[in-house]
Amino acid sequence: MTAPSKVAPATLSALLLVGAITLYTNVSTLQESYGPITVHGSASDQTRGRNNAISIRGAYSASALKYTFKDRSENFTERTQGQWIVLDVVYETLTTVQNHIMYLDADDLRIEATRSRAKLFNQPGIPERTALVFDLPESPRSMSLVVRSLPGTRNADVGAARGWGIDTQLDIDIPTSTLVHRDVIDLYEGKFPE
Repeated sequence: MTAPSKVAPATLSALLLVGAITLYTNVSTLQESYGPITVHGSASDQTRGRNNAISIRGAYSASALKYTFKDRSENFTERTQGQWIVLDVVYETLTTVQNHIMYLDADDLRIEATRSRAKLFNQPGIPERTALVFDLPESPRSMSLVVRSLPGTRNADVGAARGWGIDTQLDIDIPTSTLVHRDVIDLYEGKFPE
């Protein structure tokens, strides 16, 4: 082989190697390919994902919750050693049926709602209002409501845990300065009275 004929295969090999490295470094990871698209919002505005919309009508804190039920003679007050955070939320699916899984990121903690429907399911175009109740160990310095929306399937929780099928994830910042502090928060049938 002459010198030019030896250079051509080496150059071609180098170009193929550079091309392979470029492709490998630019291919999406599994989480990037199948994970949710995160939409950031604030509590003062409605936050809209591809197929969902969430509004936070109010954010409250207290050391006691009073529950009233219309069909029960026994109503009760529940106290905490920490801080109750109660969010008055309106959520809506826009085009297709979806499950909504909501939790609170407070400081470095991820807290699931207690005594409320933290896993919410609704039909498109019908806004639902609910109170999400979170029991925090202390007053938070920062917090955000995280909403994951999945297709209305039976095993949505399994998919959410593995990151499958999550359409949109809303991350709604709630400034702690906007918390309304009360001694006792009254909930009627698990919701704020109209």
